[in-house]
Amino acid sequence: MSHSDWIKIEFQEFVNKFNIELVIQKAPKILYSKKDKEHVAENSLIAAILIAGLSLIYIAISVILMPIYPINTFIFYPVLGASGMAIGWFTYNYYHLMQSRELYEQ
Repeated sequence: MSHSDWIKIEFQEFVNKFNIELVIQKAPKILYSKKDKEHVAENSLIAAILIAGLSLIYIAISVILMPIYPINTFIFYPVLGASGMAIGWFTYNYYHLMQSRELYEQ
């Protein structure tokens, strides 16, 4: 193993010597601001709640209309399955982003 000494340098000298693009490209994700990541988690939660509400409205209307229009049953289950998968994906995305945000804050 080689012995290396740490030398303190000024940030502006480093930027002038190499380039600001190098600093931006090599910066770890923890250096990004929290505002860049917060809105994504909140948007995912809003989308999950919106889809859940629309699914409940769709179920209520479909239950009322099923005796009148029997063709509605062919559409009912695929729409219900797709909305359930979307709710699951948005909820997982929200949970994952909140966990990663908590890790960055530590």
